[in-house]
Amino acid sequence: MFILNKYERLAASFLVLSLLIAFIFIIHKNSRPPVTFTVDLFDTDIESGIASSTVNINTADVNELIGLKGIGKSMANAIIRYRETHGLFLSIDEIKKVNGIGEKTFENIKDGIAVE
Repeated sequence: MFILNKYERLAASFLVLSLLIAFIFIIHKNSRPPVTFTVDLFDTDIESGIASSTVNINTADVNELIGLKGIGKSMANAIIRYRETHGLFLSIDEIKKVNGIGEKTFENIKDGIAVE
């Protein structure tokens, strides 16, 4: 029979515990979910810093329209109401027919809108 003194039992216990911790660490490390990356939906021109995506004013919802500079929730709703009443915009200039959108607002949003 194999008899161990108290120091040998302590060393053996430490060794078994160390192996158990190492095994758990290896299992845990390999069970982590894969790293995910997010992609910005706007394709930004690095040199100019301007987003190349535009908002289609014929199909945009309130949240998309609010993303335009100077367009708040009430103005976004006015654009949608105008579109529903008068039909689709044929050109981006027609957005100036919406009550509350003047030349200054149009100048702020014209590069960010389209009528695709």
